[in-house]
Amino acid sequence: MYFLPYQRICYAREQQLQRQGESNARVDGAELETLCQMDAACKRLAEEINQQYQLSERGFHCLLRVARTIADMADEKTVSEQALLEAASYRQVFNRHNGARAGTRK
Repeated sequence: MYFLPYQRICYAREQQLQRQGESNARVDGAELETLCQMDAACKRLAEEINQQYQLSERGFHCLLRVARTIADMADEKTVSEQALLEAASYRQVFNRHNGARAGTRK
């Protein structure tokens, strides 16, 4: 089934509200790790990304929130490696953009 971007967003939000009674943005870190339901390979990838980017606990939970939301938009019950990699790519682009604006990177 094909959804327009706005419809995918609305559908993902509905899934979040049905699953946990609130959006992914409002879920605390401990509950978030449970909601992601990652297999062993995906958990290893998450740890590799965590180490590569030297994420704080808050940063790691942000990565998981974005990955869970990507999975919701794709109507996936679990967070896939693809969703994690996509979430990490957004973080990399965001950091590069903000660093350039602040004048810390060229």
